[in-house]
Amino acid sequence: MKDWDFIAARRKLSLEGFLKGVSTIEDALEKFSGMDIIPPERSILDRFFNGSETPQVTQPEVTEEQKHEKSTPSAKYDDIVIIETDEAVTDN
Repeated sequence: MKDWDFIAARRKLSLEGFLKGVSTIEDALEKFSGMDIIPPERSILDRFFNGSETPQVTQPEVTEEQKHEKSTPSAKYDDIVIIETDEAVTDN
């Protein structure tokens, strides 16, 4: 079983979207159980079903620099060429 926080982050789900059409905490727990998901803490479900503010999962802020970073190494390293010369190398 995976926990709710993992599933929500992985699938980009909100609690509100996941529990759409579910009207009671018991039904919500049944839905989590039926999908082999460990539900969020009971206090979070209580706030959700009692009309309190829906808890939001916050994502870390991404800077402009991070947005433009490449996820693969730069191609400049692929262009390194070793040139053999006639010079002798000696270690003193």
